[in-house]
Amino acid sequence: MERIGLEQEVASCELYNSIAQMMIIKYRSWHGERKERLKKESARYMASEKGRTAVKKETEFNRKAFLVKQAEKNDDVLVGDPHDVVLTREVRDALADRAREAVMRRFVRDYTSSEVDPTKKAVEAAYRYLVRSYEIISETHGPFHPSSGTACLAVASVQGVTGSHGESRE
Repeated sequence: MERIGLEQEVASCELYNSIAQMMIIKYRSWHGERKERLKKESARYMASEKGRTAVKKETEFNRKAFLVKQAEKNDDVLVGDPHDVVLTREVRDALADRAREAVMRRFVRDYTSSEVDPTKKAVEAAYRYLVRSYEIISETHGPFHPSSGTACLAVASVQGVTGSHGESRE
C-alpha cells in the first residue's frame, strides 16, 4: 500500500512540472509582449513634441557638461556663452545620441514603474510546484539520482527566468 502512495506522489510530480511550465510560458509571453509594447510607446514618445523637447534640453545639458569638462581638462576657464563654442559634427552627434538614450531610459523607467506584472503570482506558484516536485523526487530517489538533478534544474530555471540568478546557482 505504501508503494502505491509513493508512485502517486512521483506521478504527481509530472503534473506539477506541466502546470509550472504553462505558468512559465505565460510569464515569458507577457514579458515578450511588454517588450514590444515598450518599443512602440517609446518610439511614439520620442516622435512627439514632448519627447523632442526633452531631447533638446538633454542635449543642451550634455553640451554644457562637455564644455565644462573640456575646460577643466585643459585647465581653461569657460568664458562667455557656451553657444558661441563650435563643436565638431562628431561631438555634436555623440552628445545628441547620449541625450536620446537618456531620455528614452527615463521614459521606459517611468512607464514601467506604474506597470503591474500580472504573471508574477503565476511564476511564484510555478516555483512552489517545482520545489514540491523536487522534494518528492529527492525524498523518493535520493538527492544524487538523475531525476533529482533534473528537478533541481527546473527550480533553478524558474529563478533564472525571473532574474534571481544568485539563488538559482545555489
